[in-house]
Amino acid sequence: MTLPMKGIGDRRYYEKWYTDRDWRFYAPLLGRVMAVASPGPIVDLGAGLGYFVEAASRWGLDCAGLEGSADAVEMALQRAPGLRLTCHDIESPLAFGDDSVSV
Repeated sequence: MTLPMKGIGDRRYYEKWYTDRDWRFYAPLLGRVMAVASPGPIVDLGAGLGYFVEAASRWGLDCAGLEGSADAVEMALQRAPGLRLTCHDIESPLAFGDDSVSV
């Protein structure tokens, strides 16, 4: 019997630990990434509720997020429908070509 992919947390997990944040919480991390990375597309693996992706997008950066929890992706897209965030099993190959992302 194969169970559906759930990632590391269900809706209750993300409500407990992350919903008191917004994209601004991740702005300092985005600044650190920009300070050391080459310009180009960014991929956030384990994107959770997509706050980092949202921060990067608000600054005009090309950023996509991959998250293993279907609940987290659903919550993120309810909050920000245009967010580039998809549910992805980390054991599966990434849908990005060689040298197509910077960070």
